[in-house]
Amino acid sequence: MATKNKKFLFVEEEIVDQHVFKFDSNCLLKDQVLLEDENHYLLNVLKLYTNNTYFGVQVATLDKEEQTIHFLFRCKDRGYPEELVDDQENFLLKYKEKLLINQRDIVTAPKRLTSKSADFLQEYKVRFWYNPDGEYVHSTAVIHGSPARGAYGSFFENDREAHRQQFGYTIWKREPTEKEVKEYLIDRHTSALSNHITRENTAYSTIKVFHKTEI
Repeated sequence: MATKNKKFLFVEEEIVDQHVFKFDSNCLLKDQVLLEDENHYLLNVLKLYTNNTYFGVQVATLDKEEQTIHFLFRCKDRGYPEELVDDQENFLLKYKEKLLINQRDIVTAPKRLTSKSADFLQEYKVRFWYNPDGEYVHSTAVIHGSPARGAYGSFFENDREAHRQQFGYTIWKREPTEKEVKEYLIDRHTSALSNHITRENTAYSTIKVFHKTEI
């Protein structure tokens, strides 16, 4: 899951999407970040635990042009075990090789995709998203106040197989049904949110991120 959020104002304590960022406002931001390229800063790497068991990593980045924060989560089963996340050198190497592409897609995708409200489950503000060719890509929803994405579509054979391996399903060349949105988006995120989630900043993250309930 990934989210795009409001302008980052560079004050000593900033609250974005229920996350509290703490950093030294007397120092240049680029001196506190973990990584910088021409488009963005990698601000923080955060480990997430469910019921005290590590289950994945969340990175927070700042888009230089738009000055907006983006979050990206990857679970341990998708190649991000805790020992890798704790190892700054190897994690940043994998970030540059793998996650950096996803981060760029988060910024550019809303500019490329179009969307419409679904005809069902509007209590969750479900929307369908389409590529420039009008093909269904994924759905989004707001679940217990948190943005969520899922019910991914496929329209190429390589996407079809990759989605089956990554998500355990694929929606092939069509929009999802209400049942599929409920199962692959609403229920999955509701189940995740029902667990007791705690967070731990990696030792190498100078900029710290906390959930507002932890402050």
